[in-house]
Amino acid sequence: MGNTRCYSTDPTTDASVCGKNITESDCSTSSAFTSGGGPIACFNWRAPTSIPLYSEYEKLSVKSASKAIEFVAYDNAECTGTPIGSVKPSEDDTCKKFPRTVRGLAYKALWNADLS
Repeated sequence: MGNTRCYSTDPTTDASVCGKNITESDCSTSSAFTSGGGPIACFNWRAPTSIPLYSEYEKLSVKSASKAIEFVAYDNAECTGTPIGSVKPSEDDTCKKFPRTVRGLAYKALWNADLS
């Protein structure tokens, strides 16, 4: 879950379509998202509109059933470059604030599952 606003890749639409200040909000008044049950390499929520609108998060609260996954936050929708932070298993189910806006979220398994 996380406090959310949307952004587009066209800066001229940001203020009119998505210009909501989320600095004062917390995770209790948030939107929730899920991968649908399976792990994915990079999660970013995109609205099906004619311009590319994505959700972005300043704060996140992750609920991981296994408590054996670290979620890695990026400031881009592709989960590339240097991460801006992460949510470790010890921070599970807490509202964590990031230094910059999170636009992509990847998972990192913290166990060795090589069964070959």
